[in-house]
Amino acid sequence: MRPDFEACGQEFIRGSKDIYSHYVYTGPVRGVLESAEASLITVEGCRALCGTGTGYYPWKDSSNSITTWVLPVIGLIVQAPFESNQAWQTILLLARWIGSPIAVLSYILWNIKVTGKCALMVDMATKYNEYPDSGSEFSIMRDSLYILAIMNQYSVTPGVPPVEAERLLRLALFSNLLHLPVSRDDPASLVNKRTELASNLREDRKKGVVPVFVSFLWFVFSLGLTIDLAFSDIGTNQTAHNLAIGFLMGWLPILVLASTVDRNLVSADAIRTKLNRLVYDVRCALLDPEILSIYMRDTRMTPEDFSWMHCLGDWDTFPKDLFGRFGGQGRSHWHYGVAHPLLAGIESKFMAEYGRDWLRQGYAARLAIVVGSRNLNGLKMFDPRMIWQILASVFVIGGSVSGAFILSWFTPTITLNIIIRPLEAGNTVWLTYTVFAQTLGAFQTCDCMASTWTKDGGYIDFEKYQYYAAHGVYQTWGIATGVSLLVMSVGLAYIVFEYCTQSHLSTEDYNRAMNGLKHTRWFKKHTRFIRIVPDVLINWGKLFWHKMTRGKSRRHRRSLVWTVACKKNPPVIDVRSESGLRMQGTEEQWRNVFSGRRQGSGTGLVSSLSGRRNSLPPAPSMFCDRDDLEKG
Repeated sequence: MRPDFEACGQEFIRGSKDIYSHYVYTGPVRGVLESAEASLITVEGCRALCGTGTGYYPWKDSSNSITTWVLPVIGLIVQAPFESNQAWQTILLLARWIGSPIAVLSYILWNIKVTGKCALMVDMATKYNEYPDSGSEFSIMRDSLYILAIMNQYSVTPGVPPVEAERLLRLALFSNLLHLPVSRDDPASLVNKRTELASNLREDRKKGVVPVFVSFLWFVFSLGLTIDLAFSDIGTNQTAHNLAIGFLMGWLPILVLASTVDRNLVSADAIRTKLNRLVYDVRCALLDPEILSIYMRDTRMTPEDFSWMHCLGDWDTFPKDLFGRFGGQGRSHWHYGVAHPLLAGIESKFMAEYGRDWLRQGYAARLAIVVGSRNLNGLKMFDPRMIWQILASVFVIGGSVSGAFILSWFTPTITLNIIIRPLEAGNTVWLTYTVFAQTLGAFQTCDCMASTWTKDGGYIDFEKYQYYAAHGVYQTWGIATGVSLLVMSVGLAYIVFEYCTQSHLSTEDYNRAMNGLKHTRWFKKHTRFIRIVPDVLINWGKLFWHKMTRGKSRRHRRSLVWTVACKKNPPVIDVRSESGLRMQGTEEQWRNVFSGRRQGSGTGLVSSLSGRRNSLPPAPSMFCDRDDLEKG
């Protein structure tokens, strides 16, 4: 029989003295119920007076919880970036997202940081009020960095040599002077291929940001409605746990919104093929003796600079496809990506010191990226700065859940209630069961309400709203609500900021992208004061550590920092090749070295490169099949 806890509570308090004296709870009590001994009953008394069944909520209350929480949560989940026609992978991915949210959010935030770094480099490539035309050096660099951001979502094929792969990627992404085997007489063939690839990637990128934000607003509206209802009926288990469900799942909209910024492409497999095609073509170009000799002549390099190429022609040592499965948004455990090793080397050895308008000396800058900024560990690099993304994930998940914890702990019985157990287990099935059980009232039993498995449990109270309102429950519930709302607000603000400041990198229309970049620069300029304190603390910390290590560590930051103005006396770009050849000079000298043509950051580099024709005799590589190359 379904128990009626309100009726049996009245029977216990107002009933005979024998019943009361037999079942009254006299053990230790914590929290607001310390002075409420008259209304506390033992578990045995609850079973005897109320029954041993489950007091399911009336359908009116359950349906309210369904429309308030279940449907908004489902609406958010279906907006997540699943892959089409991948049913089993979708099930596994959903289990990972819900079952291990801290790990998944760490991966997503890390990829957002990497993409944001690419967008920052594009922003800082020119002067604050300079927006070069399409086809310029700036436009080509924007395409290269966007392709790198997409590559970062794919796992590297096991067995690929990390150092050689990293150097091959630098050439594939940032070289403008390497010919491709299928277009031997066109020096701009690699540039054109990257431009076409970047355009295809932007076209294939999933949109749908607005529906995700609408779903998030639905969740926020439901949360606000539940908070209002909870504080009007404060202290009861049903009200507390209904609100706790919202706080318990408060991290979900942050995770889904973050995955919107870290949006995957429509067809991950098709894009992987195109990325591997680009790297394969560059690899075959380097294995072509004629093409390699032309490239060494144009860049003043020597055969020693390409001594690392010995494994490129061995398909067993270096597999044909560089990229394997799509690993973005937490799909693969320990996914780190290929972008950060390249970006970190570029930043620490060139961009961080040069600052804004680092692409001013286009030739020198590009050669420094390709030649002079190599990471000795290749793609196998772990940056300790990733700890910030892990801590941010703990802050979002833990901060949101802490509201549910406080509500459940300080709602009598004062102890850890059953609703928090899914966090300990970290299991998707258990979490789903808990949400639906709480929605239907399946936890309304004497044992669950008394929390008999804890040392502070073992009793049930029958106090009313007035008692809780007078004994400080408002304060504890207010703290729980404030903590969870603060975490969700900070998370939302960060996601919106990253989305707005990165969108110019992935915008398909170039004019709209430049307009977005203009708004990004304006926003960052007028919010610089927010970054003053963190920047000062970081600089002081670097200086302190530099002195503590007696000059063995870097004195200045190794990261590119956003600024409005250019440096008055930027350093001369110094490029050192593998053979020890040191190359430095002004932009005019670099132009004379390479082609003698004016190809600055604001001029049409594609058209000028296309004007340089070199008649090369056919010399197909012994490792790359020409028919296979022409398929691309």
